[in-house]
Amino acid sequence: MPLFGGGGAKAAAAVADVIVAQTELPALGAAPLVGSVLQGEVVRTVGDVCRQSDYLTGKGNYRGAGKESQPTSYVGTSGVTPQQVLPTDVVRGVVGLDRQKFDAANEAKRKVHVCNGNPGTLDMTNSFCSSFGPCVPPWTAHFIIFCPCICAPNIYWATCKPHQDMEYPEWADYALVYTDSGVVGKRHMEPDAKTNGILWSGFDIDKVEVRRYDTPATCNFICCPKYGLDATPTYDPLTCSLKCGLLLPCCAKVCIQPDTPGLYHLLIESTHTTTEGGGKHKHSFATGRISLIALAPSPEACYDQLRKAAAAAGGPAAAAMAR
Repeated sequence: MPLFGGGGAKAAAAVADVIVAQTELPALGAAPLVGSVLQGEVVRTVGDVCRQSDYLTGKGNYRGAGKESQPTSYVGTSGVTPQQVLPTDVVRGVVGLDRQKFDAANEAKRKVHVCNGNPGTLDMTNSFCSSFGPCVPPWTAHFIIFCPCICAPNIYWATCKPHQDMEYPEWADYALVYTDSGVVGKRHMEPDAKTNGILWSGFDIDKVEVRRYDTPATCNFICCPKYGLDATPTYDPLTCSLKCGLLLPCCAKVCIQPDTPGLYHLLIESTHTTTEGGGKHKHSFATGRISLIALAPSPEACYDQLRKAAAAAGGPAAAAMAR
């Protein structure tokens, strides 16, 4: 059965050609973007590239304890598919982290830790500070009257749980993996985060976010999010923003952000969503998600690479490229 629905072998070859066409190599010895190609009779697979034994199944697949690890499967347009990410899947490209950018990200997280929390990671925890702030009536009154209660998480992070750098992860050299079937990476920017796989047909390339931190901070409307290279880091682990609105934030201005050249946050989410809870507690989120900070290639090179690979695979990006 062809992996891309129509011309499996042809599409896979096209993806390989696109990957190999990339000439920009990441600095500091991180994994090259050109990734894997046929070398003689040897084909590089996920098992060859991902050296961490529990990368696909093991402790890194779930937050918290008490949950059994499960194999990582690709997410498609209809949700989690029976197609698992196997160690034998052929790898067409690999993107690694850059150590200098990673260190800069840790330093940036230190500056906003009191607001964003989650020490030891480059991820954030939702709180009143990060989600609303004092400039969203009527919550402004709550912020003033119940300040100690509302700011309890922030007081906790400032005193009992101070900032802690995220350790350079074992999966740094293969943070983002292109296979014949889709993309594979970590759901959260945490050392033991769950590994997610998304089929090429399972995400919209026009909805991929490349949040560049070294661009001037401007006011933006939260209800009209931007994507691609224009995405803004309004709700982001490395930034702190001032939000304004009535009942809910409608506009925001990033006040604190890193300015390290080439540092960005890549976010890929599946078009399929999962809904949990009911009534007032009902919420939806992307079933498949890949969130990575401090990738080695430039933001333009990484986004262009992903766009071309998705288009070559015949996913939704093909129509976007045609436009």
